[in-house]
Amino acid sequence: MFAIRILRLIKRELTDVVLSDWRLTIMIFIMPVAYTALLGFLYMEKRVSEVPVMIIDHDNGALSRSIATAVDRSDGMRVVGMASGMDEVREAVLARKAYAAIWIPPDFERDIKKGKQAKLLTVADGSNMMLSNTVVAAMARVAGTFSAAVEMKTLNMKGAPSDHLQGKAMPIDGATRVWYNPTYNYNTFVMVGLISVIVQQITLVGCALAFARERQHGLLPQILKITDSPLEVLAAKGIFYTVVNLITALAAFWMSLKYFGINFYGSAWLFFMMLTVFIIAIVGLGICASAILGDELFATEALMLVSLPSFLLSGFTWPDFAMLPGIKFISWILPLTHFIMPLRTVFMQGGGFEHIRSDMLWLWTLAAASYLIAYIVIWRSMANARVKLEKEPSVRYALVPN
Repeated sequence: MFAIRILRLIKRELTDVVLSDWRLTIMIFIMPVAYTALLGFLYMEKRVSEVPVMIIDHDNGALSRSIATAVDRSDGMRVVGMASGMDEVREAVLARKAYAAIWIPPDFERDIKKGKQAKLLTVADGSNMMLSNTVVAAMARVAGTFSAAVEMKTLNMKGAPSDHLQGKAMPIDGATRVWYNPTYNYNTFVMVGLISVIVQQITLVGCALAFARERQHGLLPQILKITDSPLEVLAAKGIFYTVVNLITALAAFWMSLKYFGINFYGSAWLFFMMLTVFIIAIVGLGICASAILGDELFATEALMLVSLPSFLLSGFTWPDFAMLPGIKFISWILPLTHFIMPLRTVFMQGGGFEHIRSDMLWLWTLAAASYLIAYIVIWRSMANARVKLEKEPSVRYALVPN
């Protein structure tokens, strides 16, 4: 009967295909739930709050101190320090310690007492539109609240009823200045990050085949005819995949600058150094996984599972200070985090090497560890292949077919 045959085939698919391969079982039954939980915990707060900001108080009066307190107590901002000027704020932004500043000008309180309109300037980092929008909206609420309070007090002192407040000019004018992306160009905001994800994805997938194919298809005898050195094998693979992926990555970023209107404000040499270090680390990670896992398909699947959530967890759109501690730790160990965030610092904000030093050190550490592990695995694989060839002299010099 048709229905019975279909049920038997479904049962076979479950028992003989899916459940017989633990990797496929994890892929189908566990990973969707695991990724859903990961993203759920990532966005558990539902919106970004307590964005780190700095206060530049050139008035230093009672009212300005009240405004600073109100900013710190607001839902969207958190004061992390006082700054003497914009240069100090810019350094804090490049160091990712603050994302905006509130400037209170001299004579702020005196102008309000004289009935003059006083200004509060909000300077926001536009390279992350989510954070800048949060700060601007939160500061507008703070300025509006103080404007209403000051105007209410003024009207009451003059004997005017409170309901006249709506028709009066606001005594506090909230102005905004946006750094690095003043036009709020979404393409400028997201394009650099997406290209970074593409570079990582393509590099990892290519490297997943780097050594797994050699073992899976029995191609190690071909390598042994050329060299007995695992170091030379590893160096050849590393140099080849690094150069190829570096060229394609440079082409991708060049296209974004040439044809898609992305602005570049940093040092070209620093950007080239960053991209080179990142690709070296990713190639090392890919070769290491390929050498350990041995199977082409499994190596590809494993690296894809690692790279899939990298962009969301990198802090490029959803900031790390808004993440739960466990999610933040996962974000910290992912290699993309240590490229995509300093990339924005250099690419969009014009930062220097001192602002990305710790990220580059982490990528070099990852690269060194990956190549060391890959060397050990390749050395053992070549040693085993050499022993097998010595036991089978008839195929010692034969080329193994693909």
